[in-house]
Amino acid sequence: PVLGLKADPTVLRNFLVMLSHLHGEQCKYDILSRSLGLSVPTIKKYINFFAESFLIRILPPYFFNIKKRLVRSPRIYFKDSGLLHAMLGIETFVQLQGHPGLGKSWEGYVIDQICQLLDERYEFCFYKTHQGAEIDLVLIKGGKAQIAIEIKYHNSPKISKGFYISIQDLQTPLNFIITPNSDDYKAGPNIQVCSLHRFLTGYVPTI
Repeated sequence: PVLGLKADPTVLRNFLVMLSHLHGEQCKYDILSRSLGLSVPTIKKYINFFAESFLIRILPPYFFNIKKRLVRSPRIYFKDSGLLHAMLGIETFVQLQGHPGLGKSWEGYVIDQICQLLDERYEFCFYKTHQGAEIDLVLIKGGKAQIAIEIKYHNSPKISKGFYISIQDLQTPLNFIITPNSDDYKAGPNIQVCSLHRFLTGYVPTI
């Protein structure tokens, strides 16, 4: 309420808890509407308010010049991993390591670190087709996909067939797979595997 959203605090807390379970997933307004007993316009109003308050990030889908059926719903990410973990009831690092949301938590954290550093140079989105090919983060400049980024919570990541299909669709000249602490190495033509620290300090200044 102090930020200007006049709504029942209990409803807002329940809403944030539900959003935490959708972290990194497509935002399904109709499901949230039915679960909370609120209209879809009200759900959209609350989500936009949280985004404008820097609590969540709305990541839009890629839609430029691709002759495939693409996912159209945005993804929702909590900008603050601590808030996300609190909403999920995660209190310790040990609990986080065993939680099914670990991978999505890492994904959201990485996306936020990248967007903070590059938000004046690129637009951001994700890519996903109805056939299942997807990229976690696509960096856009001048209406064209420039960089594709896949985020893995494994230091020896396996590259999926969907990743190769996606970068072929997008024709991105630079492609990265970002992990917590892996070595820096080439996994194929124009595909670089590296740690988040290496990406932020070594590659971000050059792209």
